[in-house]
Amino acid sequence: MEARLDECLEFEKMVEEMAEEIIRKEDENELLQEKIKEIEETLAMQEEISENLEEQIRDMNEELGNKDAKISEMDVERAKLEEMILDENQLN
Repeated sequence: MEARLDECLEFEKMVEEMAEEIIRKEDENELLQEKIKEIEETLAMQEEISENLEEQIRDMNEELGNKDAKISEMDVERAKLEEMILDENQLN
């Protein structure tokens, strides 16, 4: 009878330990889920920043292209003016 009682007490102890382990694992799982959420939020922010930077780079490249075109136009105009001045100087 005493062996049976010891067996029951041991079983209860084992059940209690398993319940405590389950609670610990649930707590760990909750912490991991919070970390995953934080990482996902950070990743979303980084993606948004990356998209914004890519857009800014596209805009700046377009602006540079426009400025390069304007500079080329101005170079052509300058060359025409220089040629006009040379022609006029040769006439005088």
